[in-house]
Amino acid sequence: MSRIQTDTLLGGRYRLLERLAVGGMGSVWDAEDTVLHRRVAVKTLVEALAADPTFVERFRREARAAAGLSHPDVASVFDYGEDGDTPYIVMERLRGRTLAERLTHGPLDLRDAVAIVKDAASALDAAHAAGIVHRDVKPGNIMLTADGGVKVMDFGIAAAASEATLTGTGSTMGTASYLSPEQAQGERATAASDIYSLGAVLFEMLAGRPPFSAETPVAVAAAHVHQAPPDLRSVAPGVPQHVAAACAKALSKAPAARPRSAGEFAAMLTSAAPASADAGAVARSSVGAEPAEAPTSVLPVAAVTSTLPETGAVGPPDRSRRRSHLVAWLLVAGLVVLLAITVVLAHAFGGRSGQAPPAPSPSATASASTKVPAVVGLPVDDAKRMIADAGLTLGPVKPVPGPAGKVVAVHPAEGTLVTPGASVTLDVGAPPKHPKGDHGDHGKGNGGGD
Repeated sequence: MSRIQTDTLLGGRYRLLERLAVGGMGSVWDAEDTVLHRRVAVKTLVEALAADPTFVERFRREARAAAGLSHPDVASVFDYGEDGDTPYIVMERLRGRTLAERLTHGPLDLRDAVAIVKDAASALDAAHAAGIVHRDVKPGNIMLTADGGVKVMDFGIAAAASEATLTGTGSTMGTASYLSPEQAQGERATAASDIYSLGAVLFEMLAGRPPFSAETPVAVAAAHVHQAPPDLRSVAPGVPQHVAAACAKALSKAPAARPRSAGEFAAMLTSAAPASADAGAVARSSVGAEPAEAPTSVLPVAAVTSTLPETGAVGPPDRSRRRSHLVAWLLVAGLVVLLAITVVLAHAFGGRSGQAPPAPSPSATASASTKVPAVVGLPVDDAKRMIADAGLTLGPVKPVPGPAGKVVAVHPAEGTLVTPGASVTLDVGAPPKHPKGDHGDHGKGNGGGD
């Protein structure tokens, strides 16, 4: 693209004013639309990609599809054209800085990070509903605008690049630090792939670094496939547990285990006990929230009598109501007296006969038992605390293959009824070997070249 210079007029319409950025796919220019007299951003492709007919055709189709997206959090695509052998795409000119540029100054606070994920998720949901998968969600493709907004960029370009046949160019599309496991293995990207990448972006916003680091992009991609991500709270202790659990769910290796939509993922960040969160996150945020006696607390006697139909008694309505109330209270009083007599007789005859008391009913046995809490997937310290809170005794903690520091299995199985004080054994994942530091690649957004 060295032959394209400032003041070039592309397509007889777009005058290139200043090169904003250069990346692996091409250059981004500040330009003027000489027909509508407005400033736009123009992205031109590098010669290697522009010379690939398969890529150019897919780029054309995806650019047209992206131009059909109309959403406040999506950077608008205005036009597509080809000037000679130079394909180009015309986009909304944004003022601000990319999230990648902001992250050079360190992590964000929780409120700002969640707000950015919420807006980016809204943009992704709109794209997914239109059948468009971004495939390269990363800080360099998220613009923080000067007016405080968020814009997700490069839908058409990222989509076209990942689907084209590029083996001849030696290019690796997508950014390794945010690449989903399925993309790293050469499989087709889906909406769930974008959710994984957004989870990696959230991790970096709160921790100050991506979830995986290594000396080469290939090693980083391999880590996405084979290694469990670190617990977000281990590198960012101030992050609430439900946020860490939501991030871990988005970073699940299996696409089906991730939140069902980007919007669902964002909603999990603002709820202490999201319905779609993993069982461990719900257990941590709502321990003791379901007492066994809760159902009976909403069935008072008065509520039952107030819904009884009229019996057809003769007389004024108020007299009928008084009569039905009197009958109801007499019935209640009779039941109370009968219960008291039964208790007294049982105590008297049971104490004198020397016979063993009757066996407890199944319901009584259940009320005297304790359920093994749901701790699989939790950090081992949280699991120990929940076991203690349940009145159970912690037995051996055995290291097994699995996510480092997370509970892989519990014996007896969670939900099993046991006697109070029973011993519970935990199988805990052994710590993996962590690779060395990463040199992440961040694009520059509307100003990003890739």
